Amino acid sequence: MTVLQRRERVKNKPMAKRFSHLSILDSLPAASIILNRAGQIEYANPIAVELIGAETAAQLKQNHLDELITPKDGGSFDQMLAEMLDTGERKTVPVELHRLDGIDVSIQLDGGPLEEEGKFLFLMTRLPQVGLETDELHRAYIRQKTMNKRLAEILELGRTFSLYTDLNKVTDRIVRVVGESLGFGFTGLYLKEPNADRMRVATYINNKLNYESFKQSNPGNDWDILMTVTRNPNDLVKIGGIRIPVKFGADSFGAGDDQHSDPAASISGSIWKVDGAFLAMVQLNGAVTGGYLRVSHPISEPCREFPENESPNADVFCPQALWIFANQAAIAIENAHLIERARNDLEKRAMAERDLTATQGALENRIRERTHELEKLNTELRSEIKDREVAQRELDQQTRFLRQVLDINPTLIYARDRKGRYTLINEAAARFEGLTVDDVMGKTDNELHHEISQILRWRHEDLNVMDNKQELFLPVERITDTHGTEHFMQSIKRPIFGPDGNVDQVLGVSIEISARIKAEQRAVQANVELAQAYDATIEGWSKALDLRDKETEGHSLRVTLMTLRLAQQIGIEPSEFLHLRRGALLHDIGKMGIPDEILFKKGSLNANEWVIMRKHPTYAYEMLKEIDYLRPALVIPRYHHEKWDGTGYPEMLAGELIPMAARIFAIVDVWDALTSDRPYRSAWDPGDVLDHIIKNSGTHFDPKVVEVFTQNLDEIVSNTESE
Repeated sequence: MTVLQRRERVKNKPMAKRFSHLSILDSLPAASIILNRAGQIEYANPIAVELIGAETAAQLKQNHLDELITPKDGGSFDQMLAEMLDTGERKTVPVELHRLDGIDVSIQLDGGPLEEEGKFLFLMTRLPQVGLETDELHRAYIRQKTMNKRLAEILELGRTFSLYTDLNKVTDRIVRVVGESLGFGFTGLYLKEPNADRMRVATYINNKLNYESFKQSNPGNDWDILMTVTRNPNDLVKIGGIRIPVKFGADSFGAGDDQHSDPAASISGSIWKVDGAFLAMVQLNGAVTGGYLRVSHPISEPCREFPENESPNADVFCPQALWIFANQAAIAIENAHLIERARNDLEKRAMAERDLTATQGALENRIRERTHELEKLNTELRSEIKDREVAQRELDQQTRFLRQVLDINPTLIYARDRKGRYTLINEAAARFEGLTVDDVMGKTDNELHHEISQILRWRHEDLNVMDNKQELFLPVERITDTHGTEHFMQSIKRPIFGPDGNVDQVLGVSIEISARIKAEQRAVQANVELAQAYDATIEGWSKALDLRDKETEGHSLRVTLMTLRLAQQIGIEPSEFLHLRRGALLHDIGKMGIPDEILFKKGSLNANEWVIMRKHPTYAYEMLKEIDYLRPALVIPRYHHEKWDGTGYPEMLAGELIPMAARIFAIVDVWDALTSDRPYRSAWDPGDVLDHIIKNSGTHFDPKVVEVFTQNLDEIVSNTESE
């Protein structure tokens, strides 16, 4: 195409298409609208369309905003627009938004007049909900915090996929990490390059899986699914696939209704369920490879390991984790392909350079011919320069409009190019650094004297966003400003597409969450101090029991230590040790309800006295059952007198119906009692006590626990007095 043809094409192209000053509003994660002098909506970005409840932006064109809102201060919206035109000042006003679907939402309008006469720009921000109960907010906070932590761990694991450049190592790493971290027995990665007759397969099978029962009903099914995926993933429904939406953000838990859901606060994707297996697509835009990640045969439940009322919804977390892994896998696979392709390109380039040298003479002749043609184009270029000057004036006007949009926004907004130079920054981001916009524009973070580690991390993130053409969400980002002050931010980085579809810049939007992070840290410290207070209280109760009964002084601490040692040998999870310790210390607290004349009787108890004495496990449970943090520890005080053959008390439980903690404690309780002196008898010889325990294995005690106790006796009972 000649310069003259290009000039004619530019002339015939509408200016609105050549320079779209609204494209930046479509990229902002904030609801934005433009009104004319009459208060009619002339433009709404996608987030604003969704917030108002419309299906398309065209549905809102020419609608009066005054008909959709009610100012909470009772003033007139039209009068406010007139005042803004007169004074040129921006305003912030809380209003009630009447969505098109009939739902009312409390929002805040923040904006002012534009340079273009009679136009207004407003940002719409949802106001915090009120009236929620404190405990409900706390539970939501704990769930979200736990979810964020787990997803951050998954994201960090996914980033390890890119540690390798060899495709085989990348695929092997992917299936192993996904299988082990999500608890699936089988993980498969199926990839196919364009025009290939075979697919690349990487699989991982956990050694805990029963290999004899592991069968695939249709070995060719994976190839059939892969052919469907490479054409259109939505065709999976034709072979029985079920699409599972994956959401991140305000509605991640599926709790709440549309009235309290912020359409701008989530991003989403999807996975599929086919024949009892979960599938996640593995493909980037423009990628040379397509495929999917398949998981099945769960052998554990890592998504349900959280304590009750504190875990995120497993139906949300598991799909989110698999979706994140699939996206990270796509990035790593594409990187491996690109590296391999780069190696091939270098070889081809070397050959091309040799060919170029051979044809240099022919090129010189061609250059002379082109010189004459270029001279003829000079006149056309002068005319085109004039057209560009007109276009430049229009671009300057659009730049001023963009400057107003950026400076109205209170969030930190910036853009950087591939060399790390700031090409765009609003006043809020400049103030955050203690500088002006002019101080920052055109400079790099190194020139602004940021920490080198922070600069390297930002460069890596920016290049990933630009190269992969996908946005990056950072739920918590630790930033040190140029004055050395530490901040916690929540950031989103998005690629900025040029007219040719290439990405040479990244747009960043950051919100400071330092206050929230510090509140979380204070909450963690408060929990630690509360737990210490709990344990001090329990130890005080235990010492009070010993002071009441001098004959058993030190018994509680000894059996507590032996219980923890025996539990460790059996393989009890360390997370249960706190409950075992508390239960052992309080095992005889129910004796506080036994009369002294029975508890301290020197002789044998009669039948009626034994009835009262055997109530002390029930007394212990009734005394402590209302204390939430002690509830998991009550199995020892309540059931430590139950016997393996069902002849114990108070419930006469038998076998494995007796909780494991009570079965463990029953043995060490008898050992310590018989090896200690009592007023009515002397201590038994340890060998006789051991024979007694072995003799009652299977009747009084759990045989398996007795076996572990006898095999590790010296380690369990040694030094109990000193410790």
